[in-house]
Amino acid sequence: MDLTRVFQPAEQVCAYALGYVTAADECEAQIRFGSNDAAKVWLGGRLVFDYPHEGTAHLDRDIIPVRLPRGTTPVLIKVTNGLENWGFVFRLTDTRGRPLKTVKLGLAPDGR
Repeated sequence: MDLTRVFQPAEQVCAYALGYVTAADECEAQIRFGSNDAAKVWLGGRLVFDYPHEGTAHLDRDIIPVRLPRGTTPVLIKVTNGLENWGFVFRLTDTRGRPLKTVKLGLAPDGR
C-alpha cells in the first residue's frame, strides 16, 4: 500500500489502515509485514507488532506469529513516515508462508 498516493502531505505524518480477517476455524498463522517507516499492528485489539525504526517496506521483512480466532477479527495498522517513501506490505499466511485457504481478508466486518 503506497500511502503517498492516498495522503498529502506525506512527510512527518502517520496513517491508520483497518481491515478484517475472517477465519472459518481457529488457527496458527503468520502476519508477513514490512513498513516504511515505523509501524504497529494490532490483531483483535491486541498489539502484536511494534517496529519503532525507519525502514523499507518489502515483502516478508517481518514475520509475526499469531493465533487467529474463529470468526471475524479486526486488524489495525499504524504507519508513520519521516521523509520520502511511505507505505506497507501485508499478507497473512500459514506457519510455512503458504496462503490460508479458509481465511478471508476484507475492508468491512462482513468480508467485503
